[in-house]
Amino acid sequence: MIKFSVLYPYKKGAWFDSKYYSEHHIAPYRNDPLVKGIIVESGDYSRDFQNPPQYLCIAHFFYDSMEDLNLSRLPERVASQIKDNVNFTNITAVNLVSQIPYYNIAKLTSVRQE
Repeated sequence: MIKFSVLYPYKKGAWFDSKYYSEHHIAPYRNDPLVKGIIVESGDYSRDFQNPPQYLCIAHFFYDSMEDLNLSRLPERVASQIKDNVNFTNITAVNLVSQIPYYNIAKLTSVRQE
């Protein structure tokens, strides 16, 4: 399994609209048959609860293979997504591609908070 992570690091003056991101920005990927799962994490606190979180948001997209990841994220699709960034953040995202050698999908559950 391949995990494509999009990380939005905290910086002074940064803003991030989690609701817009979850409801609109990632919508094209929810119905993509190549995407096996999506997890969006909101960075609300630092470990000591005294400082801002290191990341305001991290989104993980799961694929069966690198080929599926590349097909799902064709340049023309990514370009339209990048243009949408101004609607939810002023942060430049950092991407990370990881191989997942072990996972137990049976233990994952979907929780949606309104």
